[in-house]
Formats: sequence, C-alpha cells, structure tokens
Amino acid sequence: MATTICGNCGFSSHLAARGTPETVTYKTVSYAQASFACDTCKRLSVGWIDVSYGGPGAASGDEERWATADVTWHPKWLGQTTYEHVPDHINSAADEAWKCHGINAHRAAVLLARSVIEATAKDKGITSGVLASKIEQMREKDLVRPHIEQAAHEIRHIGNDMAHGDYVDPISAEESDEVLTLMGEVLDEVYSSPGRVAARKAARQEKVPPVSA
Repeated sequence: MATTICGNCGFSSHLAARGTPETVTYKTVSYAQASFACDTCKRLSVGWIDVSYGGPGAASGDEERWATADVTWHPKWLGQTTYEHVPDHINSAADEAWKCHGINAHRAAVLLARSVIEATAKDKGITSGVLASKIEQMREKDLVRPHIEQAAHEIRHIGNDMAHGDYVDPISAEESDEVLTLMGEVLDEVYSSPGRVAARKAARQEKVPPVSA
C-alpha cells in the first residue's frame, strides 16, 4: 500500500496495511490512521494522514490514496550517523545527538554535542581542567586548527547553560543543526581526516616493491 523508509529496520520497503484504516478526531483535527507491516522486517508501524479538510487517505482504505498521500509514520527512521576513524564510544554519542535532533529534542542534542567534544579531548589524553581549557589544550597539541578550536568553543558556549542547569532559553532546530554540524567538523579534524591520510599512506606503501638485497 505504501513505500517508505521503515522506522524499525531502516530499509526502503513496501508497507502493507493490516486491517482497514479508520478515521479519528482529536480536538479539531481528523486523521485517517492504520497499522502497516514492513515487507523486510515484518514489524508494525502506524501511519496517519490529516484529513481535516478532505485530504487524501480517508478511511476507505483506498490504496492509491495511501501510496501518494503525505503520511506521518511512527516510528520514524532517524538514520545512522557514522564518522570515519572515530572511537566507538564517541561515534555512538554523536549518532545519538543527531537522533535527538531528529525528534526535536534540541537541548539534549546540544548537551550530547558538548559531551562529544569533552570525550574527544579526554580520548587524546587531555583530562585536566574545565572544557574551555581542554579545547585550548587540543589547539596547543596541534590536534585542531584555530578555526576548529573556535568551533569547539561555540559548542561549549551554547551547551554551558544547560550543562549547569539553566534552561531559560530554548534551542531552535537551526541552532541544534548548526551545533551538530560543528561537532562533525571537530571529529573530522581530530579523527577522520588524519585517519584517511593514514589509510592512503598505508595503501601506497603496500604497493611499493621490496628493495632487493
């Protein structure tokens, strides 16, 4: 009936309706909703369409309408963010930050990004001082260039109030996205870029013929 990215397995799959869609009304909004089984993983998802103004997908079960309508799915596939050559415990935290962003938990996303920066410093042997000092030490050790040091400080600034329990100002989706993008810049600088260079060097050296005695 519908093809989408399954929120359970992450594959682009056909989702077949289980039962007849029904229409429900909450406050002033009417929805057509139904459960669907993924052809790939067989697990169920729920899909619903706003039909308050006679939009497509009324509870008739019309397959064409469900296939072409703007369906909201639960669970929603949030993707998998992986950074090259980054230690697993830091990679998983960075991925979790993006998942928080995907469900509009923007404060949580920013806090995790801040933690990723601190974990990166600690992974490189920088364990003393507050986060500002750790970032400065990353620059002193030539782990990051000046503009990447500033990127790390920007993440620190926006995360500091929340880290200390001050939640007065909300975090917008745009701010969250900017912070996580800067987090990726730091991870690329410290891990991914050096890792790619090392891999290329190793591959080149493997092709060098041995020197004859």
